[in-house]
Amino acid sequence: MTLVSIAELATAQQLFELQCRVSRKWIPYHAKKDTIISLDFVVIDSEGNDIWAQVPLDSVRIFGTQLEDKKCYLLATFKLTSIKEDFCPVPNPLMIQFNGDTTVQPIDPIPTAPPSKFPFIKVVDISKYHNVTVDLLFGLLITYRLCFLFK
Repeated sequence: MTLVSIAELATAQQLFELQCRVSRKWIPYHAKKDTIISLDFVVIDSEGNDIWAQVPLDSVRIFGTQLEDKKCYLLATFKLTSIKEDFCPVPNPLMIQFNGDTTVQPIDPIPTAPPSKFPFIKVVDISKYHNVTVDLLFGLLITYRLCFLFK
């Protein structure tokens, strides 16, 4: 297998491995169905590139205990797909999806990988994201205006 960076994942045409640090991890929850959806996390490589990764529900028990925040891993045999339209925590058009063949091996810390990264959306790009971001900003703006009017 070939060791690649996140930036090279789009062009990798063979089996590849990725050395990365788990930047943040969360469990999406479906409130109406009262169920866990998956295990999601963002990983960062030694160059500071990040990508969203997802473990499907049927594999959460396996990988949920293996993956810890701020720890470094060698990931292999995962599926690379396009992001989902309704949500993407990082500005990368691709995402990693774990499958039954995916392997996770703990490795020594990667000194050049930042511990976390939070890419903020530029105001001019907000219209590209027709979701909660726009609603939240609009709601805050209205709240601010109402508070200002009633002072």
